[in-house]
Amino acid sequence: MNEKLKAKILNSRFIDLLRTEMVIDQNEYRPLCEALKELAEAWGGISYIDKEIVQDLYVLPQITKNVAESLTPHQPEMARKIEEMAMELDALILDCLAS
Repeated sequence: MNEKLKAKILNSRFIDLLRTEMVIDQNEYRPLCEALKELAEAWGGISYIDKEIVQDLYVLPQITKNVAESLTPHQPEMARKIEEMAMELDALILDCLAS
């Protein structure tokens, strides 16, 4: 696996900023999504995948969804946007794992 691509995903601050500051940082989110698309292509047809990155990928959508749920009563519009992001992340990750 391309170490630069792995680092781009693992070092993304999107989840950290979302969890700790309740900030939707598009400058972190978009590159993360693009990196996940690249990863799906890179993993196409290979038989070995990096366990470290799989562990991080596994929790991304769930953490995002949990933040959305916690915001629903107070900031429903922001919660809706975050829920959409969680669904997109989940789909991108499934593409990676299905390759």
